Amino acid sequence: MAESTTKASGPQANQISVFKCARESKKGEDAAAICMPKDKPVGPCAFAIFDGHSGKEAGKKCSEMVCQRLLEKGPPFEAQAIADVLWAVDEEIGKTGVVDGATAQILLVDPGEESYKCTMAWCGDSSAVVTDTSADAGTVLYATESHTAGPDHQGAGKFADEKVRLEFYGAVRKAVEEGEGIDTLKQETTAEMVRKAIAKVGKPIEEADVALLVKAFRRGKIVAEVHPEGCEHRKRVYVRQRDKDHDVNQVWVVATATERADPGYSDLQMTRSMLDWRAADMVLPEPQIHTFEVPADGLYRVCIASDGLWDVCSFSESAKLMKQEKTVQRAAKKLLRIAEKEYIENRGHEMMDDDTTVIVVELNPSGKILETAGGGCCSIA
Repeated sequence: MAESTTKASGPQANQISVFKCARESKKGEDAAAICMPKDKPVGPCAFAIFDGHSGKEAGKKCSEMVCQRLLEKGPPFEAQAIADVLWAVDEEIGKTGVVDGATAQILLVDPGEESYKCTMAWCGDSSAVVTDTSADAGTVLYATESHTAGPDHQGAGKFADEKVRLEFYGAVRKAVEEGEGIDTLKQETTAEMVRKAIAKVGKPIEEADVALLVKAFRRGKIVAEVHPEGCEHRKRVYVRQRDKDHDVNQVWVVATATERADPGYSDLQMTRSMLDWRAADMVLPEPQIHTFEVPADGLYRVCIASDGLWDVCSFSESAKLMKQEKTVQRAAKKLLRIAEKEYIENRGHEMMDDDTTVIVVELNPSGKILETAGGGCCSIA
């Protein structure tokens, strides 16, 4: 059965409305967070899905910590402050010995007196789609890009860029260790060491790269201290396809060794992740950020979902459905139904192929009525 939660922002027109529904597979690794003010009509909000991999604990803990801490930091929701929260949560949970990981797909909303300022932050392969309901049905205003080692659930993604980025990190680490004669898992890696290594690799030196890599080496050192077994494997970066014996789809993965026969082998389909400290330690909790604004007279809807939905539903299909349905409840339930029908009815499986969690958020500064084919208002009082 689908599990649902409904919240609204105030007694008048529902300027920010949200509905969540979910259906688990055998894994049960999805976790979600909905943080809205209870003591005033409208205020800063946070919505997120954390899709766990290799276990449930990381996603559950992230859902209890990340959004709450982001709301304590802002608004305004600055990119560096968001990244700092994700890195801090990653370290705090990781030091407790949790070994599984999770994606993070987050929507932060800062309602002004007129327009709403919105920020997307994500790492991993959960995705979000934004649609302006005044546009044609199926119009995607924005969709987040999955951080995968190969084509994502929509057959696209920036996997080529992600592969280059990971290989660059690996080359810098090698240059640091060879040039300085140190083990980055045991000794501190300074900004000056990183600058020299980047110059040796032959890439223009960007201070943002330097700062990120200093953080990455520090994190790798902590990971090695918490999980010393296999740490030498985790500091290597291999982007490769799984062999057919283990995956008929031959998905691309970030691996800790070139072959599965190697005792240090583990792999992860994502190139960015919260936790998963058994994976290659350059798979970082560094979020990608996108901002957009809902104008004073606008009515936008956002679908945030784990990849259980996006494996079987296109971004444009979700945008079309969000425009057509009168309420966020109906939209979320219809989107979940797409996944249920595919996995259970079409494929004949007893359970979902993957955990599927759907959150639909309506951002409506003026409280205007959504014009649908059937007419009616989007209010969910």
